[in-house]
Amino acid sequence: MTRWLSIVGIGEDGLDGITPAARVLVDQAEVLVGGARHLAMIADDHPAERLPWVPPMAAGTKAVVANHLNVSKPAIVRALDSLGKLEFVRRGRDESDRRSVLIHRTVKGAVFLSEFAGLIAAAAKPE
Repeated sequence: MTRWLSIVGIGEDGLDGITPAARVLVDQAEVLVGGARHLAMIADDHPAERLPWVPPMAAGTKAVVANHLNVSKPAIVRALDSLGKLEFVRRGRDESDRRSVLIHRTVKGAVFLSEFAGLIAAAAKPE
């Protein structure tokens, strides 16, 4: 399966706080979507197209992901519920549009992703 979407959560510590694997994704991105504050963290000479994250787009993200994965929108909600129970993500409100729910990766989620990526990379290496 070809990877078509990667989601990188940038916390209060900015790009310094993302994992090396996440940094590679940002550095290799063709398109970057995010809030104006996050897009401003990207070097001016980065060649990626920059799309500011606006609330109407946020409302459609669940449908885009569900369509690509060939699952229902409720399946996406259930997956987010499960990730929340594991404390890998937390939900928050977009103060500029209270109808939008934002998903934030937690530190626990970031640690898990980093460790899991290491396991996958180790398993993929020929012996």
